[in-house]
Amino acid sequence: MFSNEHDDNDNDLHTKIGDKPLPFNQPQVIVEIPPTNKFCDERTAMTNLFRADGGTNDPKDYFVKYPPEVEITAYLFLDSHRGLTCTNDGGRGIRLNVKGKKGLKRSPVKTTWDLHPVIRLAEIR
Repeated sequence: MFSNEHDDNDNDLHTKIGDKPLPFNQPQVIVEIPPTNKFCDERTAMTNLFRADGGTNDPKDYFVKYPPEVEITAYLFLDSHRGLTCTNDGGRGIRLNVKGKKGLKRSPVKTTWDLHPVIRLAEIR
């Protein structure tokens, strides 16, 4: 788990995940949790991980300092309707470096699909 974003348009909670805890600039996948009561447990689990990492307020553009290992169950959602290709990230993902400054020329998100909706999220201890 690398970063969190709160989507102002549809109130989804977005997180980027990768294979390893570091570095941040590695291929990532977007994970989305919708806002309805049906996904309350998953949003609570994500919020608890955000707060345990030191996050406060709105998670928009928050970089996780100590990426936890998580197990996620979700549906695969093909997001190519935005013109995404294997070489075009469609502008998705945070392009700031971990210190919150401009730094990445391309998004670390490297897929034309998302994991959406998340139906289970649990930290692996």
